[in-house]
Amino acid sequence: MHAPARKLNYATAPAKQIEQLCSIAPNAAEQFNGSQLGGAHHCIGTGHGIVDAVFRYIQTKCAAHGGTLTDSELAEVQEEFVDDFPFMFDLFEAVHARCMTASCATAPKLFAKGQMLSSLLFTCSRYSAARAFSSEVQDLRGNWLQVFYAALSDFIRQYVSLDAEARLTSAYVKASLKHGQALTIEKYWREETVRNVLRECLRGSETRDFLDALIAALGGTLSNDIDADCEWHSSKAVDQIREFLRFFPDEMRSALGC
Repeated sequence: MHAPARKLNYATAPAKQIEQLCSIAPNAAEQFNGSQLGGAHHCIGTGHGIVDAVFRYIQTKCAAHGGTLTDSELAEVQEEFVDDFPFMFDLFEAVHARCMTASCATAPKLFAKGQMLSSLLFTCSRYSAARAFSSEVQDLRGNWLQVFYAALSDFIRQYVSLDAEARLTSAYVKASLKHGQALTIEKYWREETVRNVLRECLRGSETRDFLDALIAALGGTLSNDIDADCEWHSSKAVDQIREFLRFFPDEMRSALGC
């Protein structure tokens, strides 16, 4: 049985490092608290809404024609539906505005195919990272933290939760269908599949051999993937990863409310 979650004192995390770290995923905290989230859910939500509207329209027309429509009648229905677009212009404008807001211009999307687990781990352990990797947070030339979280998520997918990415992607599509353009990180986290994957990550991080296995796996990966401008010092990194994992479980439990 795990000990009760401690209330983390985030004020102890260096303010400058937190500010620098949050620049990796702009407005991460605000997005978690409910602001617009950039990602494919805008297209999924829009497509789902249009499909619903089309089928409702066809059902209405079918009922008016005794339950059937010929090919020529279906073509006529399609033309009528498109002719109604001016009456839905407010909807299209609203969707467009949400997409433009959520795209954050040049900012990277928090959730993209193949990056679901990495982004989730970042959102629920960024304060632990700011404590442990203070110098790397301030020097982003080599994208150190992006590479670290990608390597961490790869490790978890190999040894802790093999199908995590597929399950998280499925949950993202499900949440997109449910919430459409109004999807936020907080709403995504409410999906039980997402919470189950994060619980698996938490349990895995607390197993006896996790630290040694992670350090062994990350050493070569980080050495190969980090830009030449950002040096990798193995002895220093081992200490930093140990420090990261000292805070990581508590921050995960705090995020999950357990």
